[in-house]
Amino acid sequence: MGILPIWLGGNSSQKDRYFTEIAEKNCLTAFTLTELEGGSDASSIKTTAKKQGKDYLLNGHKCFITNGSIARLYSVFAVTDPEGGEKGVSAFVVEDGTAGLRFSRKKEKIGMRAQ
Repeated sequence: MGILPIWLGGNSSQKDRYFTEIAEKNCLTAFTLTELEGGSDASSIKTTAKKQGKDYLLNGHKCFITNGSIARLYSVFAVTDPEGGEKGVSAFVVEDGTAGLRFSRKKEKIGMRAQ
């Protein structure tokens, strides 16, 4: 599921770069939408993304992310337009090793071993 946002919303450069990496290096991806406060309701997420020059600064917490601490690429959903409701949410590709990307302890959840 982590590649779906790239497939649907990425530009051709992003698709070439990330799909090649996924295929050639067999890297795992993660879909990061869920937050404790709002579950998987995209219109209620609290994670924000603020433009800083040509980059964005993402700030927030996600939970229950399949492949969370072992993925190489993360599709992270964040609010870019607080007045825009669900249309004010954007997806960002965050690479493992990005400054500030941290993980909490691994949670034992039913079905995770089957993933």
